[in-house]
Amino acid sequence: MIFSEFLENLNSNRGSVEKTMYYYMQHPFGGLTPKKLDVHVQSESLSDDIQRFDWEWLNSLVRGHLTIFDQVHPVLGFMLWVGNTGCVTPTHFDQQHVFLSQVTGTKRLFLFSPSDFKNMYPYPMRHVYDRQAQVDICKPDFHQFPNYRNATIYEVFMY
Repeated sequence: MIFSEFLENLNSNRGSVEKTMYYYMQHPFGGLTPKKLDVHVQSESLSDDIQRFDWEWLNSLVRGHLTIFDQVHPVLGFMLWVGNTGCVTPTHFDQQHVFLSQVTGTKRLFLFSPSDFKNMYPYPMRHVYDRQAQVDICKPDFHQFPNYRNATIYEVFMY
């Protein structure tokens, strides 16, 4: 599906509570100066915006917030994620620093400190759900995951 079809599906789905379809797209971009979007995305204005982004500014910002425990890795690319209302991402951890922005609407996030990693009962490495928590944070099973009680949840809303 090309990007314009994806957006059309998002827009045609609005207001239909009974037949809600969830659409979620991800598209990787590599390099400090991302190349034009490939033919599957087909959005010149989006591609131009990405080309104009000041990647060195982002890298200097990241470097300015590193601690002595962080490894210094430049931001070499990024992932564009697009979804419609109601999309839910499983509780997971990212392997790099994340710069998150909300373009329209509201996004609700539940954040956890890296020190709570073990309290989240992550799936084992190389598991199909590697980097995701086994705990359902909306309905936690404290019998199966007792240490989840020790996790601190930070609820954040982006507008």
